[in-house]
Amino acid sequence: MEIAITDDDIEVMAMNAAAEHPYANRSTLTIQADAYSYYPYTFQIVVPNVNIPTNQIIAQYHYKFMESYQRFIQVQNTNYKIEYIRELELSLNQLDEIYYRHRYPLGWIYWSYRYNSGRGLIKEIRNRIEKHKRLYFLQTRKTKAVLGKFYDSLSPQMIHKILTWLKKDNPTKFGKIKRGPKEDILYSLHELDIKINANFCCKFIDQVNPVPFLKEFGVELYKNGKRQKNTVLREILKKKFYNRERNYLRCAHITPELRGLPENVENNIISFLTT
Repeated sequence: MEIAITDDDIEVMAMNAAAEHPYANRSTLTIQADAYSYYPYTFQIVVPNVNIPTNQIIAQYHYKFMESYQRFIQVQNTNYKIEYIRELELSLNQLDEIYYRHRYPLGWIYWSYRYNSGRGLIKEIRNRIEKHKRLYFLQTRKTKAVLGKFYDSLSPQMIHKILTWLKKDNPTKFGKIKRGPKEDILYSLHELDIKINANFCCKFIDQVNPVPFLKEFGVELYKNGKRQKNTVLREILKKKFYNRERNYLRCAHITPELRGLPENVENNIISFLTT
């Protein structure tokens, strides 16, 4: 009678084959329970022998893998502070780049690193930080729209449209930016020294259809029963951009204006409202 082999059996076989590789041994890593997982997870990882010269690509991957793991431990220990999440995401992206550049030599540890124990340590890390970011962005988005910077006031739709425009205009520079929450896109653009201000938005609106952004800035499509021309709509939107940016400029002294609060006071208010 033929015995069916399950996916779990195949995974175990792959793990055992990897562990029997002459350059490897096993290591156990644990991710502790936190707000985004009720139970800790333990993973058996195949570790390359870094002393073997022909194994340097695998060793490079493992080094970056362990760096990502340590950064996640730091994220947990700091209660998922967003700045540490950014550092972790950078390490995870670099890990992916190493793998995609060297698929063949890394093939023998593929199951170990990415599908071990059903979900995989990397996938588990990504799942937890994505859960936190969704909650964090929902909590802070409305507050920052009032108290944050000019670009914080822009809608997710507009940020995504800006990214589409940039990708089309310069795919080499902006092609690798992933779509996701507007906060992630803004962070990626900031890393590329792109400043989203009124002047930038004016250049953007000159190149795209202005109609999708009218409602966001309180602009009417029709006037006196006639549809306004796109050239007119663009000029109105440009004025709206600069008006909003002026309202988001910070003053040096506290005034009765809400936007006149110093930045450190605003940060304290944001922190209070989102905790």
